[in-house]
Amino acid sequence: MKKRFVIVGAGFRCYHMFAKTIRDRFSDRCEIVGVCDPNYMRAQIYIDTINKDMKYYEDFDKMLEELKPDAALVTTPDAYHPK
Repeated sequence: MKKRFVIVGAGFRCYHMFAKTIRDRFSDRCEIVGVCDPNYMRAQIYIDTINKDMKYYEDFDKMLEELKPDAALVTTPDAYHPK
């Protein structure tokens, strides 16, 4: 069974350092199932290029409750991590 990840913060750093790597090198073991970001257009890039079935959320808690991921990649700017 694949490990299920969600992304919090759909920015450049996450896309190039984590999301593409998971898609390109670890797709046999991992999948990104959700993305949480206040900017829908930025999140849509992830959906279009990483996983067409990925779900978009603005609410982090709702994403965790509905998707029940194995892990979350928090890639927001450091000042926003506790929020």
